[in-house]
Amino acid sequence: MLGEEVGAFAWRRWGMPRTQPRFPFVGEGERLAAHLERVRRAPGANRRELWAWLHTRDAAGAVLAALRSGLTGCHALNVAAPDSASDVPTAEPFARYHPTTELGAGLGTFGSAVDSSTARELIGFTAEQGWRAAST
Repeated sequence: MLGEEVGAFAWRRWGMPRTQPRFPFVGEGERLAAHLERVRRAPGANRRELWAWLHTRDAAGAVLAALRSGLTGCHALNVAAPDSASDVPTAEPFARYHPTTELGAGLGTFGSAVDSSTARELIGFTAEQGWRAAST
């Protein structure tokens, strides 16, 4: 948050553009496999992150898209994988750990609860790697 506030100040004061991707857990391979196992064993420990994650290749792609976008202004963009890190349907850990949260209708069975649509709209980036469909 502090970095975002500094960026907003720099934009207001000097007109310095700033695009800040907000990443959840980032990893691939063994690092990702270990994270997914931790989430499987103790889903409540990941409740603050809303079971979101991002593949390393997608994180790099988001940064590259931001750099190439020519976007001006000051923007913070959520970027998350299309699926959750949970091995159970997304609605289940939300029902247990965030029971008052209303999930959107288009979420899907294992969809990410993190809305990355602003990254798609402003810099043309959509995360593609899901741990269920892609090799880690």
